Amino acid sequence: MALLNGKRCLVFDAGDGMGAALAASLAAEGAQVWRAGPDGNGPFDGQAQGVDGAFAAAQQAFGGLDAIVGPAPQLEAILPKDWDIAQFAALAARHGALTAAIGRAALAGLAAPGAVCFLGSVWGLASSPDSGLAGGALAALGPLTKALALEGVGRGIRVNAAYLGLIDTPAMRAWCAQRGAVGGITDDVFARTAAKIPLGRAGGAREVARSVAFLLSEHARFINGATILLDGGLLYA
Repeated sequence: MALLNGKRCLVFDAGDGMGAALAASLAAEGAQVWRAGPDGNGPFDGQAQGVDGAFAAAQQAFGGLDAIVGPAPQLEAILPKDWDIAQFAALAARHGALTAAIGRAALAGLAAPGAVCFLGSVWGLASSPDSGLAGGALAALGPLTKALALEGVGRGIRVNAAYLGLIDTPAMRAWCAQRGAVGGITDDVFARTAAKIPLGRAGGAREVARSVAFLLSEHARFINGATILLDGGLLYA
């Protein structure tokens, strides 16, 4: 039996390849999927202000919603000497405010039993000089996930977060190239990072999508408020 048979899912797509993979995998598991974002079912510009409109459109299309997946995180490589308050504010809004808006909509409108899976990054748990600014903005995800999970449990809604490591998407490769340029590294930063992973390779978008499908399913009904690492062991390598 499919993991998500008959479930009505809203996927927020940041246009980085992850959203499309998520939508395809959830549909393969029997879900009805509304993808909000580029080339999706409706618009989404990556900002918190667009959440309620996307939620309402998906809810109207399906007659309700059972699950939500947040967008993939946005990473920027910026050394401390170049930090800018406006950049940090934009990243914080992209992650903290967006997570809060999705969580608020989920608690108010998801059917029970419902589930939410946010996507974070291991660079929001451990840092380096060039990832500190983005990592600081990403750090809000953990407390927000746990607060929403505690509030949602009485409403039959589970909330978890999957923290991504090096995933082979165009956006991740672009970020690695940016890290190389910022740090003056001439080698392939993506390949160098992949070599550090204990499993010996980068992850795939479909691997992430299958893990998210499990977290949204009834097979994961005892998992709530958790932060799941999808990094091949990179964080602790």
